[in-house]
Amino acid sequence: MGNQDRVTRRCALLGATGLLAASGLETSVPLPLASPALAQVAKPKMATEIPPDITTPDRVASRLGTLNFFDGVPDKATCEKVYDNLDFMRGVEVHASTFKFFEEINQVVQEEPISAVDPEIAGQLAAIGIIKCKPFAPDERMKRILTEAAAVGNATARAIVFRARSDDFYFYPGKSNWRPIFVGGSYLFMQNGAALLDARINFFYQATGVSPAMAAAPVGSGSQYAAAMVDARGNPFDGGKTYQLHLPPNIPAKQFWSLILYDTQTRSVLQTDQRDAGLSSETGAVATNADGSVDIYFAPTRPRGKENWIQTVPGKSWFVYFRLYSPLEPWFDKSWRPGDIEGLA
Repeated sequence: MGNQDRVTRRCALLGATGLLAASGLETSVPLPLASPALAQVAKPKMATEIPPDITTPDRVASRLGTLNFFDGVPDKATCEKVYDNLDFMRGVEVHASTFKFFEEINQVVQEEPISAVDPEIAGQLAAIGIIKCKPFAPDERMKRILTEAAAVGNATARAIVFRARSDDFYFYPGKSNWRPIFVGGSYLFMQNGAALLDARINFFYQATGVSPAMAAAPVGSGSQYAAAMVDARGNPFDGGKTYQLHLPPNIPAKQFWSLILYDTQTRSVLQTDQRDAGLSSETGAVATNADGSVDIYFAPTRPRGKENWIQTVPGKSWFVYFRLYSPLEPWFDKSWRPGDIEGLA
């Protein structure tokens, strides 16, 4: 298979994956109700054959209802249906924490070009039987070793993420549990020529996308992130209990700020009855106190008389990201700081 063939195949697979993810239709295939409008057009002199499988029918039956198009362009009602569908979709994209993890790594090695894997990493993988163009078939002894390795590796990453032991992992060591996402301030996770291994694990176990502006934003631009992985007492958040977060007046964000809750198992957005598992000042719907401060409540049901409520799930834990867009100087000099999240019940 030539390079162009491999590129074409990969693009096709990526495109198909994107379409399937957007559709949310895992077991049903929409059936065309009418021929595409394109088929009704007389063939011009300067034209090539267009495979019917790449065209969109005028009408498609789906679980969302009938989707209508004019020569591939969706009408307004169809757009509303699919956008509503997207708004209520939730996705989980994390690696396994069992032996399956190594099977996932092997799949990457087999599908990607050799140049995609660093020689040092490729050597380590080869030592456990993951080699390009060769079957990955560990014996029972090696499977036991790799199964335990995945479990210990997962536990190690979770210890770093949820209960870091270094002061570098905290904005206000000994005073607050709020933590930076980019420990060391580098989006490359490097410091004085050395890789910040724990910092890198901390980020990539709970997140994926990264950019320079997220790690070291100048005052008044970019964004800054803070995470609360445990409550004010150092205990995991309990989705069956009620918590309160107090944000002092003059929250230092020139554009807006937001809070989003995440599932401690999947590290994806917490799935609740609310459309958005969070709160944002950008909506204009955040209630403020007389002095300009804000109180937010986290609970399975709305606390009586409280407006700023983010829903949680009994029996599940969670953690939260606090984001500042175009952060201002009081954030950087730490003259302003969010309160710890206190348990109320």
